[in-house]
Amino acid sequence: MKTNELMIGDWVSAGYNSKVTGIDLNTDAIRIAGNIGWFKTNEHEPIPITPEILEANGFLIDDEDWFVWERRSGIYTLAEVKLYQEDDVWHAALYGPEVCEIDDLNIRFVHDLQHAMRLIGLHDFADNFVIKKGGQQ
Repeated sequence: MKTNELMIGDWVSAGYNSKVTGIDLNTDAIRIAGNIGWFKTNEHEPIPITPEILEANGFLIDDEDWFVWERRSGIYTLAEVKLYQEDDVWHAALYGPEVCEIDDLNIRFVHDLQHAMRLIGLHDFADNFVIKKGGQQ
């Protein structure tokens, strides 16, 4: 995973799961929460999306085996994120509060999902995404 593919707040694993808190594109390194050192590209890796991670973030399984998260106001759906797993790829459809839509996005990693959520205006959800710290969930 290249440093320039990450954003502040993205989840990565550098021996343990943590959020990116700093990015230095000149040295191709990142800083992560709870650590004062910098990690080079070969010292961190992406975290694969798992059903457990989605469930920990409020996703529910619908009748068609999609993992679905919704932000609602009464009877209205303001935003929706849907994912369906096929082998190690997740097919995603996202509908955002800022009249944005991403359909048929193929992703594998948590940071990619966070980027897609930010793109459709779900910054708070992406930035507060939950991953068990320490080891993989």
